[in-house]
Amino acid sequence: MVNLDSDRVTGVENIIQTDSPALFKLSFRQDIPLALTVQSKPVFGANITLHKNLLAHASYILSPADIVGWVDSNSLSYFEINNASDINHNKYDVPCLPSQFFTCERGVIKVTKPTRINLIAKNSDDILRYGLCFFAHIKTR
Repeated sequence: MVNLDSDRVTGVENIIQTDSPALFKLSFRQDIPLALTVQSKPVFGANITLHKNLLAHASYILSPADIVGWVDSNSLSYFEINNASDINHNKYDVPCLPSQFFTCERGVIKVTKPTRINLIAKNSDDILRYGLCFFAHIKTR
C-alpha cells in the first residue's frame, strides 16, 4: 500500500499495479555438474542440449510449439527460475517452479505460453555461469 500524499490523510489507500508482466531469469543449477551443449538435435551424453536457433537472436518470442531444447531423464530439475526483480534472493531459494513456465515431454523442452526471451549469454560456459535469459509470458489476443 502506498500513501501518495503524506500531507493529507484521506483514509484511502492507493494500490499501484504494474501493467508489465513479471520478468524472470532462467539459469541452471550450480550445485551439480552439468554437460550443456548447443545443437539442432539432442546430443547423447549431454544433460541439456539447447536448440541452436535459441541463440540466433538477442531477443525474440517463443510459442508453445517451438523447441527450446532437450534434457536427459532428470527433466526440468536442472532449471532454476528466479524473479529478476528480486535482488535479495538466496541463490538456493527458488521461488518459482520450472514447470510453471516450461514443459518437458519425452525430453523435449517447450514453453507453456508465448514467451518473450532476452538472452544473457550465447556460449555454454557463460550460460552455465550467468544464466541463459530473462523471460516473461506475453498476452495474446
